[in-house]
Amino acid sequence: MRKIAPPPQRRPVVRQALAAALCIVTTSLVAACDKGDGSGTTTTGDLTDDDDDDGGGTETTTATFWAPTGSGQAYLIDGDTDNSLLHLELSDTIPPRDGEVYVGRISTAGGDAIELGEITVDGSSVVFEAELGLDGLTAGYDRFDAWATTDASTPESGTHLWTGQIDKELRGAYEALLLTSSETVDGEGSLRSISATVETLIAYADETIKNKTEVGMYWMRAEALTNSIDGTENDFNDNGSVETVEGIQPILGDDGLVELVLSHLDTASSSVDPGHPIKDLANYAYDCTQRIEEFAETASSKTAVATVCAAEETCDGLLQDATENLGYALVGYDEDEDGSVDPLDEGTIDCGLLFASQMAYMEVSTP
Repeated sequence: MRKIAPPPQRRPVVRQALAAALCIVTTSLVAACDKGDGSGTTTTGDLTDDDDDDGGGTETTTATFWAPTGSGQAYLIDGDTDNSLLHLELSDTIPPRDGEVYVGRISTAGGDAIELGEITVDGSSVVFEAELGLDGLTAGYDRFDAWATTDASTPESGTHLWTGQIDKELRGAYEALLLTSSETVDGEGSLRSISATVETLIAYADETIKNKTEVGMYWMRAEALTNSIDGTENDFNDNGSVETVEGIQPILGDDGLVELVLSHLDTASSSVDPGHPIKDLANYAYDCTQRIEEFAETASSKTAVATVCAAEETCDGLLQDATENLGYALVGYDEDEDGSVDPLDEGTIDCGLLFASQMAYMEVSTP
């Protein structure tokens, strides 16, 4: 299975190189060598003076030292609401010192901050998530900080541990997909709009099944579903009226939301230089979006047949098949039946949202 290439991580190589050089230079008097995990021992002493006259030579003292380590990335994905769950992944980390905890915070340029709580280290890595309770990208939460502290209520009194910020220059890459777009009916980003549209169509079909009264109602509402999926204006029952689901854009067709999302992903990819991680993320989201078409087309074929269905039971079955396929267009389809949807090979709208969200990433490292 292919893996997502994470955004490049700036590691504190200058600091590490300086420490290594210092270790070499001071070997004759002081041995101070980092073990590579942020901790170590410092041995000091006069190499010629036997302080206690016991004939034993150099007297030494040993102390343990600690320094912040770790680097990785953080980004906002969908949680209780859009872009409300902070996801943090770090490597090469060490646990806090005795009596201390690691705590995090996300903030805006205006100074508003949300405390994220305690961040735990598992071995030498961190995988942490915290719910913000609001759309963090829309609200401008773009900076992450963490501290090692003995008092979680006043983290700044401790050691500044990690920091990271979303690059403002990248906003154009994900804005039309996740935040706002003048090309959608609702003004939302195209991926957000197609997600809401599919949910609306599923609810419309479910309502039709729930409130069935006569076959003629199925015909009318199935016509509305078909036209709204395909972007057509077909009067299937020849009653002189073309039915559509109001307030949404079609999914398919040259002017449909699938094509709009693909166009915005092309724009995102072209906004960065070759080799930039956003290009890979855009490609993954592109594959996810293309898979939407198959399920939308199948749903449309079911609703089209339902415009001339002969009995309520048959109409019900056709609309249920349509909603099932619209569900696959939304969350993906477990084709290999392994119990989960692989975003890279089986995902659809939700997987597109996942990869687009990672375009708004923060490179996190020690300050």
